[in-house]
This record gives sequence, structure tokens and C-alpha cells, in this order.
Amino acid sequence: MPPPPVNLTFSVTQKCNSKCATCGIGEHGITSGGDLDISEIESFLSTAGDVTFFNISGGEPFLRRDLPDICALAARLLHPDVIHIPTNAILTDRILSDTEEICRRVFPVKVTIKPSMDGVGALHDEIRGVKGNFEKLIRTYRALISLGQRVSNLETGLGTVVSRFNVDRFSEILDLVRELSPDSYITEVAEERAEMTNLGSGITPTAQQYADILGQLRCYTLERQADARGVARLTLAFRAVYYDLTYKWLQTGDWPLPCWAGTTHAHVAPDGEVWACCVLGGTRAMGHLRDTDMDFGRVWSSGTAMEVREYVRQGVCSCPLANQSYANMVLSPPAAARTAGHMLRGTVARIMNRGD
Repeated sequence: MPPPPVNLTFSVTQKCNSKCATCGIGEHGITSGGDLDISEIESFLSTAGDVTFFNISGGEPFLRRDLPDICALAARLLHPDVIHIPTNAILTDRILSDTEEICRRVFPVKVTIKPSMDGVGALHDEIRGVKGNFEKLIRTYRALISLGQRVSNLETGLGTVVSRFNVDRFSEILDLVRELSPDSYITEVAEERAEMTNLGSGITPTAQQYADILGQLRCYTLERQADARGVARLTLAFRAVYYDLTYKWLQTGDWPLPCWAGTTHAHVAPDGEVWACCVLGGTRAMGHLRDTDMDFGRVWSSGTAMEVREYVRQGVCSCPLANQSYANMVLSPPAAARTAGHMLRGTVARIMNRGD
């Protein structure tokens, strides 16, 4: 049996209260089956083995009333170092109360909450499809930052999906990010994929459009490296390399590194279908938990799973999925060397800025 994935992503629900221009999940859902219940979730988590990162996805994760229970099960059964949860930031009160409970129940596991910010003001509301979402985003973000001052295992980030709808106004977004100063900030380019039911939407920015913001991303990353230490500085170095690789992907359509999806990473859909990654969701499944009495190990070691790994190994698919890309960089000597170079530049920037 292959070792468990380093990074396990679980879409806890296909329900979503956003109507994003870049994603059809809120309107169409992800899968035809119903969301796994808490007993099914406990069964599959108990057979998944230890992981380093447990990523929760959706839909909107905080629509699940039992989200703290899911996180507590994950902490007990998977022993992750990090539990990561993105959110559209609409349900401010529930997000705050659930986050505080999650942090308490999984301590000392680090919990990272990442509200989405795809524009400033009305642009964010237009892209996310909910009037007043931007105001709720800022309120939720500030409240999470405040909560983090008294909850030691909480970090609050921000994330932006760069699409044709906001790429020309990215400088506004980055200016606000600098002002808000989140614990972390990451961008990904909008992709067309079956899981998001957005094929043919034309949402991905062009290489030239991305080139226009690449310099801004590099400058921001170097700024943050000058103030960062340890793991935070390493993470920023990975992101600097990731942005360069994303630009190359937009130019050529081919991801420059070998992909290890289905080996270092697995994605479980809301109804229990198992994917090597979300990009292959809805097109090439490794198996279904409900067909194996919720035994993740049986799906993970199945012949079908091996066929999917071979498909990925052959490079038939290509994407800039961030979670998987970091693992690919670690396993690529050239990319690892470039990351080390960015680490060195960050160290030089710190010395020049701080004199230490």
C-alpha cells in the first residue's frame, strides 16, 4: 500500500452562499451524491493515516454546522501540523465562533483561516455575486485578527483568485493587502475545471495580463521576506517561485515541473469520491469511499488509483494548483534551488532593512 498523502484536502460540502463569476459550485454543486455525514467522515479519516496538512474546502465550509467536529476528528485521527480553511467571509458570527471552538479543540495544531478577497469594494461584490460581501469580508477579517491575538494557534490570511475580472485592478487589491497586513497572502490564477463547472468560461487571465502583475507580486513577496523568519520566510520563497512557474504555464500551457498529485496529495469530494487533485475531479476519480465502506486506504491502494497516478506521471494534465505545486517544487532539485535563492534574497533584504 502506498504511504498516505502528505496533503489531504476534503471538500466538506458542495453548498455555497456565493455566486462567483469564476466558479459554478454555488449554483450547480460539485457532485451528484449528498455530503458525507459525520459518522462517514470519522470512518474515512480513521483509515487515511497521518498527514501533514489537512485542507478543508467546499462550497463554503462554514455552512456545515458540524465543522468544529470535523476538525476535531481530523486532529485526533490524522495528526496534522496544519488545518487550513478558506472562507467567503459572509457568515461573520458563525465563522468567529466556529474558529474559536476549532482552535480550542485541536490545540496545539495550527489553524489557518483564509478569507477570499477578489477585489476592493464593489468589484469584490460583483465577482463574488453577493451584495455587501466586501463589507462582511473586512469585518470578518478584522475580527479574526483580533481573535488571533488571544488564540495562539490561529493565523489569518487572505487569498485572491486572479481572473480576467480583476487582473487589471490588481494593484488596488495589493495596496489593501499591504494595509491589512495578513499573516499570509496567496494568489492563484482562475482555472477552468470540471469540479467548478466553469469549463468554457474564459476566466483565466492571459500571460501578458499576468506579466503585468508579476512584478508587483515579486516586490510584495520580497517586502514580506524582509520581515519574516524561519518557516514564514521559506513559505514566501516558495510563493515567489510559484508565481514565476504560473507565468510560464500561462505562456505555454504546460506546467514546468513533474506532478506528484495522487501521491503527495489527495482530494476527497463532498460525497466521498476520491481524486488525485481537484483539477481531475469530475473527470478521473481514484474511487469512491461509499463503495468501500468508507475505507480510504482501499481506494488509495486500488488499481484505479494506480492508473490515475500513471496518468498524472505521464504529464497528460497540466495546472497551477498551488497546494500540489509546493510539493512538486520540493521534489524538483532545480525548483528547490531556485527557492533557496529566493530565501537568500530575503535574508539580504532583511539585513539591509534591519541591520541584523
